[in-house]
Amino acid sequence: MFRKLLLVLSVISVVPAKISLPPYLKKCSISDPNFNQCYVDHGNMAIPTISKGDKKYHFPNLEPFKIDKISIDTNSNLHVDMTNIEMHGLNKTILQAADNDVIKNNYTYTYLIPNLEMTGDYELKGNILVLSLEGKGTSVFKFKNVKCVYNVVYERYTKNDVDYLRRTTSSLDYDMEHATMHFDNLFNGNKQIGDEMNKVLNENWKEVSGEFKPAVSSTILQIVDTVFARFLAIVPADELFDP
Repeated sequence: MFRKLLLVLSVISVVPAKISLPPYLKKCSISDPNFNQCYVDHGNMAIPTISKGDKKYHFPNLEPFKIDKISIDTNSNLHVDMTNIEMHGLNKTILQAADNDVIKNNYTYTYLIPNLEMTGDYELKGNILVLSLEGKGTSVFKFKNVKCVYNVVYERYTKNDVDYLRRTTSSLDYDMEHATMHFDNLFNGNKQIGDEMNKVLNENWKEVSGEFKPAVSSTILQIVDTVFARFLAIVPADELFDP
């Protein structure tokens, strides 16, 4: 079984000196018995501002969120290249739960994205659902109630006599309530066969989503890891929480 993911993101590579938290990220006290709920509340208050992007803290614009290219090989021998990708709906993300273990630096977050739409150019060839599939054109994916669980473990390190956090391990899993998809110009523009194939794909959306899940999980994980890593490279560990 072979899976390949190529993710190309446009990111800022220059990392400035240490800075404090932005004003829209309110601290929570680790001694507060409702620490995790505080984190959830403050996180949800900050999401609308974060989603607009902040170059100082390396937060990308989330509406739309743009990805240059994703290349996927599924275990059913389907190869897909997607380019000029735009994702809509990430700005409406809801932080549902947080489990922060600041002693072990182990953090788990549960997010809900009520409606997520992804558009982009595609080129694919191979097999899925034991059917042969080939085409090149534009595509639209729509996902309802996407729930993501992200876990990350950090370690402290010292730079210029200041402690920071860096990732040691991370993982991400997700599920969704429903998905629809449409590929234009399947089979060199044969509308009858293309419409029938799109119908079959949507009738079997769970199986199709399962084929793409490993690569999609990896894509989301790389995005989240990259955003957090760049943020934590400039904000010291002791700035993140109150005692």
